[in-house]
Amino acid sequence: MGLISRRGGVRTPGLGFYQWRKSHQAATTPGPPPPGKLSRSEEKALGRRRSGLLDRLTDDMRHINLLNHPKPLNIESLYVQLRVHDQQPLRFMHHEELQELRGRAPGDLVRLTRARKKDQQAEILTPEEAFTRFRRMVVLGDPGAGKTTMLRYLGFKAATDEILPVFVELRRLVRAEGGLLDYVSTRWAERYGELQAADLIDHALTTGSAVLLIDGLDEVLGGESADEADATYQRVIQEIDRLAARYPGARIAVTCRRAGWRGQLPAFRTLEVLDFDDSQIEEFVGNWFQDDHDKRDKLTAALRRSSRIQTLSANPLLLSLIAIVFESDLELPERRSKLYARTIEVLLTEWDSKRDIKRFPRFTADRKRDLLEEIAWHYQRAGLAYFAKDELLGVIAGFLPTVDLDPADAPAILGEICEHYGMLKEQAQEVYGFLHLTIQEYFAAEVAARIGAPAIAEIAKVRHDPWWEEVILLLAGRLHDATPLLLAVLGHDQDTAAIEGPVARDDDMFHNDLLLAGRCLVSTPRIKAAWLRGRIVEEIGELVLAAPDESATELFKEIGATRISQIEPRLKDLDPSHRKAVAKTLGLADLSTPPRLPQGLDRGPARTGAHRGVAGTPDPARHPSRQREAAGASRRQGT
Repeated sequence: MGLISRRGGVRTPGLGFYQWRKSHQAATTPGPPPPGKLSRSEEKALGRRRSGLLDRLTDDMRHINLLNHPKPLNIESLYVQLRVHDQQPLRFMHHEELQELRGRAPGDLVRLTRARKKDQQAEILTPEEAFTRFRRMVVLGDPGAGKTTMLRYLGFKAATDEILPVFVELRRLVRAEGGLLDYVSTRWAERYGELQAADLIDHALTTGSAVLLIDGLDEVLGGESADEADATYQRVIQEIDRLAARYPGARIAVTCRRAGWRGQLPAFRTLEVLDFDDSQIEEFVGNWFQDDHDKRDKLTAALRRSSRIQTLSANPLLLSLIAIVFESDLELPERRSKLYARTIEVLLTEWDSKRDIKRFPRFTADRKRDLLEEIAWHYQRAGLAYFAKDELLGVIAGFLPTVDLDPADAPAILGEICEHYGMLKEQAQEVYGFLHLTIQEYFAAEVAARIGAPAIAEIAKVRHDPWWEEVILLLAGRLHDATPLLLAVLGHDQDTAAIEGPVARDDDMFHNDLLLAGRCLVSTPRIKAAWLRGRIVEEIGELVLAAPDESATELFKEIGATRISQIEPRLKDLDPSHRKAVAKTLGLADLSTPPRLPQGLDRGPARTGAHRGVAGTPDPARHPSRQREAAGASRRQGT
């Protein structure tokens, strides 16, 4: 269920509407006079036409098409109720606060963001409850937040309650002649054979037995120039104003991307769609795979394992994309970068093109991607997830001459990226950030892969900083040969031909270098030095036997599946609690007398107890997960 935050006391939407109407009546273009009272026979004839039309509208509202899914989806079984709240004014963020966030671990940033959003939510309403309470509402949200699906669901519910849903996609209206209702009448005549739709719609809106659902106010920003795009937007706003005054008894809902909203419908309550929370994500996955509980459970488990993919899943469109990928491949891509690349493609090009939305572009999608990569690399190196507008405009202005554009266009380019694509968004007053930190990390890894050796050398120096971990993991999957990156992570020069002794040179007591290299192997990167993969896996296997460490054991299970048989016979050397923990994690039987290891398979890498500990003797200094953060912190402090 979703809520609406109610700050500043209760508003009376009806009073606000009539005050506005009175003050603006002179500027409002009058519509035709209300129809007179219908005769009984006219009422019956209208009822018959309305009944047949409702059946067809109900069927239309029930089905939605999504990306490249092969067949329409049933909204009744798939829909997860969104949550909305009053539009919150963007808070101010001081320079000192931005600096305090510099270099914070990504997990900390996610927790801070969730806590801040939770603080903003006082009262919760579902869109249905909001529509009933406020009657006139504009619902804002990021690209893919579920605004269109929400509106179609409201239309479906209205039709099942015998209320006429008048659903308008504004992207189609801008190419049609006449007003909004003229467009609907023409479309209904073509689609349903309702040749006198205008009278039917007018009567239903006048009597309050219809709802007007207007989708995509930001999608009318088309035309050959910025002036033409603005003129189209203003024309649509005036039309919505006119209809609100013409039909005071009708409920009207409008959707718009947050960045494209210009606040020009004062009679409407302005609400915002909230991201999916964990329970909504699980409900969506359950609805998507309602006939296959095995797939449902596997995808749910996969999302829980990856905090970054789960963060993307808070956006309904991206969660749908993840479900489609999982449904076709029966797993998420081994290389997360493939999933992120697909996400970028959808947001930058497909989401508009598949819906035939024509916007006024200042430069191509490829150039926008180049700019976004430039911004991501700049701020990833600065340790910032949020950045001041003035500095961001400077980065954009520095990029534009490289694609033969005027640096003075930087403010307009920033507005275009935020409004049309949602890849960047204003997070606070005059403070911007990427839609998700994952997108910044992905773009930074793309730039590093293109730069090559200099970027690898730079990143290797900060490899113990959690801020860079995801970039390193993504970079491993993007390189044509991950050998140089792995060697740098392990503390070796790029020209090392072979390694004597421990594969991680000068590793710390927590084995951070070795474990990071192991996590790079999860995406199965291409490694031309074939021996290197085996050495990394082998030494992580020795860690598993040396002391209790659930994170190392989970990693070994993921990258060393073919070597688990070599671990199993050596469980007998461990104390009972250690043996049981390892056996459980690796999915092995906890045998009190496991079989002996075949001769020749008990040779591990030569590593001293100072590096590894003694098999079967737990090292109290080694605790999962906290070790990496502690070691990273000590290195940043110079200890």
